[in-house]
Amino acid sequence: MPQVLKTEENLVKGCQSSVWFDIRCENGKINFDADSDSLIVKGIVAIVDYLYNGQSAEDVLKADLSIFEELGLWQHLSSQRGNGLMAMLAHLKKSRNGLLKPVAHWAENRRNIKSVYNINHESK
Repeated sequence: MPQVLKTEENLVKGCQSSVWFDIRCENGKINFDADSDSLIVKGIVAIVDYLYNGQSAEDVLKADLSIFEELGLWQHLSSQRGNGLMAMLAHLKKSRNGLLKPVAHWAENRRNIKSVYNINHESK
């Protein structure tokens, strides 16, 4: 991740180490670059990247971390690292909501316009 993207805005709150996510929504998919100043956390970030980068925004919203339980990874994470992992997922979900808000707003307006059109069209 380029240094220029390691901004306060991209910093994940709730992690003991510094973790940055530069998140974009492209064609309905969440894409991101991520990095950390900690080698262990870089590994966790790589797993999050593998699981969620390029996934649909809806899938990211539904995401959970059960894969960490299935693979037995939780038992190898300290409570602080586990909290950091949860903060990363929360950061992705929060960003997903912000990225899709204009789309959701447009979709709602489109439904309202369509309803008005149908009412007006049927009354003629």
